Amino acid sequence: MVASYAAAPPATNKPPPAPESTTIYVGKIAATVTDDLLKQLLECCGKVKSWTRQADPETKQPKAFGFCDMEDAEGVMRCLRILNGREVHGQALLVKANQATQKYVDYYQYEKEEEKRKAALTKEAQAALAAAKKADAGMAEGEGKAKSEEKGEQKGEEADKDPME
Repeated sequence: MVASYAAAPPATNKPPPAPESTTIYVGKIAATVTDDLLKQLLECCGKVKSWTRQADPETKQPKAFGFCDMEDAEGVMRCLRILNGREVHGQALLVKANQATQKYVDYYQYEKEEEKRKAALTKEAQAALAAAKKADAGMAEGEGKAKSEEKGEQKGEEADKDPME
């Protein structure tokens, strides 16, 4: 029996390549939350390039929102997943990616899934190759035994013959 292994069809909804953008909006920040605390929360999700909390131009008091540049797409995804809706000092944070960052993250996720799919296909192909080699070895061994048995039968037939005939 020969197994048929076909590659999975490529995904058809590949997002277009996007320039790197890792800026996220952090809003609904309680007035009692310090910038240090917020930066620590962001750093729990990944390396932070910069954190800027907006301030009122007249009073210089911090506003309830700011912008963070993360080092990479993984950090952005963790922030969105972990911090969005997380209650800090009684207020649920609002974490969003702008359109450019969302496109970049979508493309990054697609590429990451493609790598996983290719790795799985490679493992599947390696397993199929190993199984084929094993089957070939078994068949070769079986052919060898069959030839030996056939030769044995021929010798037996020759021994059964009357030498006087």
